Amino acid sequence: MPTPSSHRLLALVPVLTAAFVLQPGAAAQVEAPAADVPPQRSADGYTRYELHAPGTGGFRILYEVTAVTPGATRYYNTLRAGARVLVHQVVDRASGEPLPWRILEGRDARMREHPTANPEGRFIEVDLPRPVPVQGGVRLLIDKTYVDGESYFMEGNEVVFSRSLSVPRNSIVLPAGYEVIEVNVPSQVALEEDGRIRVSFMNPNAQALEVRVRARPLPELGARLMADTEALRAGRPGTSVPEGMATAGYDGSFARTDRSFAERAREGRDIVYHLQQPESSAFRLFHDYTEDRPGQSRYLNVVRAGSRVEDPWAFLLDTGEELPLRTLRGRRVADEGILSADRVDESTEVVVVDFPEVREGTTVRIRIHETYIDEDRYTLAGEELVWDRRFGRSMNQVVLPAGWFLTASDIPASVRSLDDGRIHLTFWNPRPDGIQVFLRALPRREAVTRSLAGERLFARPHPAPERLAEVDAALAASPDDIELLIEAGRERRHAFLYDEEVAHYTRALALAPDDWRLHRFRGHRQLSLRDFEAGVRDLERARELAPGDFDVAYHLGLAYYLSGDFARAADEYLRCLALADDPASAPEAVSGGRPCTTIATSDDTRVAITEWAWRALMRAGREGEAERLLEGIHAEMEVTANTAYLRALLAHRGELPYAELVEPFPLSGRFETHAYAAAVAELVRGDEERAHFFLRRVAEDPHWPGFGRIAAEADLARLAR
Repeated sequence: MPTPSSHRLLALVPVLTAAFVLQPGAAAQVEAPAADVPPQRSADGYTRYELHAPGTGGFRILYEVTAVTPGATRYYNTLRAGARVLVHQVVDRASGEPLPWRILEGRDARMREHPTANPEGRFIEVDLPRPVPVQGGVRLLIDKTYVDGESYFMEGNEVVFSRSLSVPRNSIVLPAGYEVIEVNVPSQVALEEDGRIRVSFMNPNAQALEVRVRARPLPELGARLMADTEALRAGRPGTSVPEGMATAGYDGSFARTDRSFAERAREGRDIVYHLQQPESSAFRLFHDYTEDRPGQSRYLNVVRAGSRVEDPWAFLLDTGEELPLRTLRGRRVADEGILSADRVDESTEVVVVDFPEVREGTTVRIRIHETYIDEDRYTLAGEELVWDRRFGRSMNQVVLPAGWFLTASDIPASVRSLDDGRIHLTFWNPRPDGIQVFLRALPRREAVTRSLAGERLFARPHPAPERLAEVDAALAASPDDIELLIEAGRERRHAFLYDEEVAHYTRALALAPDDWRLHRFRGHRQLSLRDFEAGVRDLERARELAPGDFDVAYHLGLAYYLSGDFARAADEYLRCLALADDPASAPEAVSGGRPCTTIATSDDTRVAITEWAWRALMRAGREGEAERLLEGIHAEMEVTANTAYLRALLAHRGELPYAELVEPFPLSGRFETHAYAAAVAELVRGDEERAHFFLRRVAEDPHWPGFGRIAAEADLARLAR
């Protein structure tokens, strides 16, 4: 959204004349295609169109956007075909400094950092001031002018702006002295400080919006009144508030003659709610905030009355770095001067986030992650989930807990299914007031199991239900076929149907009690179901039958670890590693297995077992052995599936900051896998408060079968005893 500094830019460019030229940029050299360059992604788009003098076909565009492709060093802004363009400048919103840019042909953009660029198009290529951080983005203001008679033209003495707009937040500023007489999309209308009329709107749809705005010139009186906005404001009487309404709020019974309001489309304070199981009345959320007032260096998040906050966490989105914060409660809020005493009682709760002071011409954007508990607004009513909460932001998102399907939403929302099967709703509110959102949902089926804290854990929709049906049909035709029983059980893992998976292996074991695979598979899934004792029994039997198998040793070590027997876990991992170092001593490989000796040729298996061995050794007090394990670890290891474990090991070696393991939305892999490694590191270093924070966050992760999440639950359960 335009900042005070961006508004000052408006005065720097004169009204266009017919002599319109393309701004020359540095000639771009065609480079070889960059390897594995991800598609460009952006967020927080807002566009302001300022219509120039009627008949010129020209309009100024101030486009604010955040580049969010992690690691990107350039950003590409498409130049609309059919328009002549003058690029004024591109500004880094965090610093207020101009950035280098150039005009680039689409075929050249594809060879650089925009692999999906239209080769027939043209782009502004911007050199970013820093690589895009994983936990944030680089915020840009692109300032350009188009001449496009197809989009901006005259019909008689009226002007028409007709254009397809794909950015979700937009405003159109009419020429001075013109009144709006037609807008085909619901819009706010406001008089700007310089006397021009602005219409602004949001597009909640996934496709481009066809926008048409028509305006006509005002007679002398209207034009004069509109132009003298300072006199208009000075002449407005104050609102006459009826007695008794001073503190009760506006009830619609009188006219607010001095009312002012913000441009809704400019708001960048979006929020996302991730609902946990309703019996907890808890929901994880994150919300973003941009500060542009010079001198400001902290953000106050006043927790809504009736809610409690846990584990707040804040990041500076411009760099991805974690920000210091503290939570103040009760009278301490007033004592430290955060809020006035008349606004504070014993239930008051405020999260104070400190960030670098905003300097003139700069802005700061932060993201706050929190967990809220609110029994009054989020609850379980019989079998139904009920959410009834007021949203004040312009765009709000809600993700239902795993295992639940939507049955009611009184406020219209767009709905989609996430990759993990959870239902995601988006609520756009273009009005300047809040919306009271009421939701109901029901569970799809009975819970598969419960977490160690008692949370219900549900299956998710199978990604290929036709495949599951095919396997079940084959098993029905041959119910005693061991291989089909294994196949039917294994297929259920894709839907987290571990209770049914265990039942299939149990049936198979009745037919083949000495099949090591069945004990290995069932033992693994007993761990997923949080039955560690049963998992140990099955996996110990699997080791008797297949003593040299990697997957048996890996999962048995995990079973010991989850049970809190860190010494036995370490010994089991070290036993398998020793077989890889001395293949001659390894037992004969079993059919269908993966022997421990494969560690010698597979970095993926080595880093996985080494990371769990390091954790077990450190927690068993065997630091020397743990440090020796790290000697063969290096950043060039050929790892694909287990990059999270390699990054953890590099952090233990001091070659990677632990902060990079706790990014809430990692570039690859899952949060629970990365962050559990950091939690263990904090535990063994003795920072229990920080370790507990990470363990609680990991134990909230929606991927409940993850080993990191299960281990975090086990640690929290032990620490609570």
